[in-house]
Amino acid sequence: MERFFRNALFLFLMLPVSLVMGAKDSSENPPFLFDGKDNGIPIAVIDTGIDYNHAMLGPGVWRNANEDAGLDGKDADLDRNGYIADVHGWDYQDNDNRPYDYIKPKQLVRRPVCSVFDRDPSNAMRCFGDYARFGTGLFVDLLLPGSAGHGTHVSGIALRKSGGNGAIVPLRVDFTNPDRFKAIMMAVKYAAKMKIRIVNMSFGANPEKLGSGEQAFIQKLKELMLRHREILFVVSAGNENVDITNEPVKPAPASFRIPNSIVVGATDQNGELAVFSNTGAGHVDVYAPGVDIESAWPGGRTKLASGTSMSAPFVAGVAAGLLNVDPQMSTQKLKELVLGAASGRELLFIKHFATRDGFPAGTKYKFNARVMTGG
Repeated sequence: MERFFRNALFLFLMLPVSLVMGAKDSSENPPFLFDGKDNGIPIAVIDTGIDYNHAMLGPGVWRNANEDAGLDGKDADLDRNGYIADVHGWDYQDNDNRPYDYIKPKQLVRRPVCSVFDRDPSNAMRCFGDYARFGTGLFVDLLLPGSAGHGTHVSGIALRKSGGNGAIVPLRVDFTNPDRFKAIMMAVKYAAKMKIRIVNMSFGANPEKLGSGEQAFIQKLKELMLRHREILFVVSAGNENVDITNEPVKPAPASFRIPNSIVVGATDQNGELAVFSNTGAGHVDVYAPGVDIESAWPGGRTKLASGTSMSAPFVAGVAAGLLNVDPQMSTQKLKELVLGAASGRELLFIKHFATRDGFPAGTKYKFNARVMTGG
């Protein structure tokens, strides 16, 4: 297992890989639409961008009100935050104000499809390891890791789980670019500057496979996240099926162990630990659904995907729903509420802690799936 992790250069990415097993095109009749209010609790999603024209996502994409009024002056930075007309977040890949999740030409991988549902988990892990050695990710249609669509899928999950209370702030990063860590840090700084309280990070890196410069950036990223304790960072645990606590080489940022983060592993449809999910007492805080999750896909479609990349936005969305009750609550209180609500393998609901904004005390906030806590 240690050898598998060491080979996994970007299995649990630095391309935000998720283990996508099933795919279907539901463009004719999407099973769910986001009908939340315009500009709810902002959730920054550092990922591959978002299809903000998708029927499921459009109403739930954040709008920068301070720039919105100046759409006619496209070269203006009305809010003086250093970003020109950043109405819907920012694209750090193309350095512009259109963080769109483009579907690139498909390059098929002519290799067998792996399945996390294999009766023998070792078979599945050998298959995943084979992909890792070739530097590929497991994507819908067996795409090589251009990873287009990942951000749209993650955003759809976060919106659904926010109960109509979230608004996605897409911060697009090219995870194949040598300057990816610099871009991630700029995205975190943007979230802090815009006073965004929740940041989803469905990506990770194996530090052993990085150059010394990038390893230094990992430490700087940790320090930056720790500095902004007003932000709750929701981080996917990774898909290597390892115990992070006992691994000599630990994935980042899942291994940072900072007080203002929640690291999320994956459960399957039965509420049991997903075969691919990383674990680790003291590192993985909570486990949320991450197998066969249906969400938005660019072009008005939906796809089924699996991975801790899907589990993290599940928790980010729930956090947004709770923060909506009291937008002034501390990050620590928000984290305690999320983790406290997930105590026990059978828990299906969150209870709101106060009577505010139309939520009577004791109102149940439905998870729609089993959630577990612990390593």
